[in-house]
Amino acid sequence: MNPVLTAASTVTCAHPPGTVRVTGSPRLTVAGAGVLTINGVQGAPLTTVGPLTTCGSLPQANPLTKKCASVLTVTGGFAPRLTVGGMPVLAQAGFAGMTDGVVANVGPQPGLTAIANQAMLTVG
Repeated sequence: MNPVLTAASTVTCAHPPGTVRVTGSPRLTVAGAGVLTINGVQGAPLTTVGPLTTCGSLPQANPLTKKCASVLTVTGGFAPRLTVGGMPVLAQAGFAGMTDGVVANVGPQPGLTAIANQAMLTVG
């Protein structure tokens, strides 16, 4: 089964340690954490632990490179049979998206990934 993503899930960009600060829906919770829909991920900022404030492994000095700062779009992981407020809930399998980062003059950057960190609520 495919675990549903919640506010307690780990969502990261392809350039560790960039972590997305997601927002779960209070309408449906799993172990106290709201489930994620596109609204809780798309547009969300990326942060890192420590002194860096955005996706940390890419140098800012090169004009052809821009650190990831936010999620532009979610492109996969939708659970169409489970919705909250008319929006499909997001699940771990197939989850994908793009950030606003630029590497070697190529952007937006793919590689958004998620780990559910829960197995109580799954979708088929």
